[in-house]
Amino acid sequence: MSDRVRPAIYGPSYLDRERLLTSDESPFVEGNSDPRCVGRASFAFKHCLQGSDSIAALTDGVHQACKLRRRSRLHKRSMTVRAIVTIGGSLGGLEALCKLVQPLPRDFPAVLLAVLHTAPSSPRLLAELVGRSTALVVAYGGDGDVLQSGRLLIAPPDRHMTVRLSGHIGLDCGPEVLFVRPSVDKLFESVARNFGPRAIGIVLSGGLHDGTAGLRAIKAAGGLGIVQDPRDARSREMPVNAIKGGHPDYVTRLNEIAPLLVKLLRGET
Repeated sequence: MSDRVRPAIYGPSYLDRERLLTSDESPFVEGNSDPRCVGRASFAFKHCLQGSDSIAALTDGVHQACKLRRRSRLHKRSMTVRAIVTIGGSLGGLEALCKLVQPLPRDFPAVLLAVLHTAPSSPRLLAELVGRSTALVVAYGGDGDVLQSGRLLIAPPDRHMTVRLSGHIGLDCGPEVLFVRPSVDKLFESVARNFGPRAIGIVLSGGLHDGTAGLRAIKAAGGLGIVQDPRDARSREMPVNAIKGGHPDYVTRLNEIAPLLVKLLRGET
């Protein structure tokens, strides 16, 4: 039998245990469920209860868990949006995107992120062209940009655009996905992974099937999927494939998507 003596429950580390289990920042308190916090603090707590003679192990675990929790709260504060609307299109997608955002108000309570397939050497004119048709602030996404309501960020040519857990845009020159860069799937999947039920994915006119896997990921994460009615699209392939493999909640004509978004964000449907 081991000669090691377990610390008394009211021993020197009692206050640290109490803080771990009951404080506002404790990962064991309901709502404070950042998995990194729980993992770090659970390890420290188990380490102490199993008889460790290192009180510092528990204390360090608590401090690290609380630090991660505070960081997570800061990330949440940086998110000033109630939803993230992701849009993907290819052939016919520019025209469709302009029509989609035309009726949206400047105070639209969500951020919109769009990927349109363009050539690597394409002039950076999409943001200007789309911006002429809407009251939203339209710009190319930049690495590190913060998501803000009422803005439409477009993936720049030859760059994959993703969203980080912190609520910032990420850009990279990774391998082409389904022969394209930027990729609709990469954007959709990053939003599904990091923001789940807050995500809305929209697939517009285009060729092939980029966006199908991403829309499926958003749906699996608890988000919503919308597909432009193929009969209303210049190119039917992306909408048709998204309907077959993405399991969208809505298939609707282009001029009905903006009113639908407003209703969804108001909780009216």
